[in-house]
Amino acid sequence: MRYTPYISKNATADIMNTKLYYDAKGDGLGVKFGSGLEGIIDRICTHPKAFSIRYKDIRAAKIQSFPYLVFYRINLAEQAIQILRVFNTHQKPFWK
Repeated sequence: MRYTPYISKNATADIMNTKLYYDAKGDGLGVKFGSGLEGIIDRICTHPKAFSIRYKDIRAAKIQSFPYLVFYRINLAEQAIQILRVFNTHQKPFWK
């Protein structure tokens, strides 16, 4: 069964900032990042339990070819995925 993704405001801001950063770097990196993000969200929605739990009920999936993790929560009752943040693993954590 496929789950429906819902992207939080924080995750949307993370995505926009990252795309802007990679667009400025050139060579189509923003598009490549967007494709990688879409791919991992698709995998999360089809196999939500395939990725490891990082904190309580929050899981994380790595975007291929980029140092980013997608943090998400599974809502079984609504068959939904809540995308909470898209985090650069080379930066200081936002929760500290």
